[in-house]
Amino acid sequence: MPLAVLAIPPRRLLLGWMVVDTLVWPATMPSYLGTDKKGLPTDWFLGTVLVRDAVVVVLCAWWCAPC
Repeated sequence: MPLAVLAIPPRRLLLGWMVVDTLVWPATMPSYLGTDKKGLPTDWFLGTVLVRDAVVVVLCAWWCAPC
């Protein structure tokens, strides 16, 4: 089995990661506008990003658990 095949994560894991990033996208775009132009407050944006980071860490730990 080629080593490149071993580097590819399971499809469910990859799909979960893509879903989390897709859910963060609407929070990311308005944050670039600033609060004066109806963008997200900084606290909400940072909270969203921290939740996303926590989910990605959990997904990585779940993928490496069998190692």
